[in-house]
Amino acid sequence: MALLEVRDLSVKFESGGAVSTAVNSVSFSVRHGETVCLVGESGSGKSLTALSVMGLLPDSARLSGGIRFDGEVLTSGRALHHGHSRCGRGMSMIFQEPMAALNPSMRVAEIVGEAWRMRFGSSRESEREQVIAALGQAGITDPEAILRSYPWQLSGGLAQRVVIASALILQPVFLIADEPTTALDVTTQSRILRVLLRLREERGLAMLFITHDLSIAAVVGGNTLVMNHGEVVEQGPTEQLLKSPQHPYTRSLVACTPGYALKEGRKRLTPSGGGR
Repeated sequence: MALLEVRDLSVKFESGGAVSTAVNSVSFSVRHGETVCLVGESGSGKSLTALSVMGLLPDSARLSGGIRFDGEVLTSGRALHHGHSRCGRGMSMIFQEPMAALNPSMRVAEIVGEAWRMRFGSSRESEREQVIAALGQAGITDPEAILRSYPWQLSGGLAQRVVIASALILQPVFLIADEPTTALDVTTQSRILRVLLRLREERGLAMLFITHDLSIAAVVGGNTLVMNHGEVVEQGPTEQLLKSPQHPYTRSLVACTPGYALKEGRKRLTPSGGGR
């Protein structure tokens, strides 16, 4: 039985009498312990799909389709269920751009501790212990040293680890990672990926991993869904999809990925073009 089931998910927005479809009839499932990558360019609908699952769409969004998590129906047909947010109830999300996700006026201990307190409630002493443990699990070698730091005092890599800790402290069984390595240097990207993959193995986490980079999807593994203009154009085991892409758009994404271009002996990258 799938942990997460998404069936015919569509997300539309209305502005000035015109209706635009941002996500169109997307269907997929994630089993316990499985990783599914959502890959596509900016604006392809990846993040909106994730926000739909979390119940974090803006009020202006119109959602249709069905979402079921751990046997519970979150949305069905045209019942929007705005505010059904599952955050902290088996599901957590790592948001992209940590400096935008973290409150600059709160210290690290407050940011991560607030997530624990809202979900479980506990004494301040117990909360501190849980915060330190979560920061350590997120790959911070000396958690106590940054407890009183503000986000703007941290490097990009440390800030992203704080975001990861805020998700982990909720003790999820399903983790959505939305472009968790964006805007980080290559070395820090590698370290963040190692942290997430280690946590996946240690905790048996199911994961929805969102990225625009097929080379990152190759490292993450599992199954991959390729999105373009709000639709899933191809899906399958990640290794197989990268080795033998069938859809023209997937082939164009592979062609503009440096590692795969070099494997094929090409000296120049091919722009994806963003076409269907």
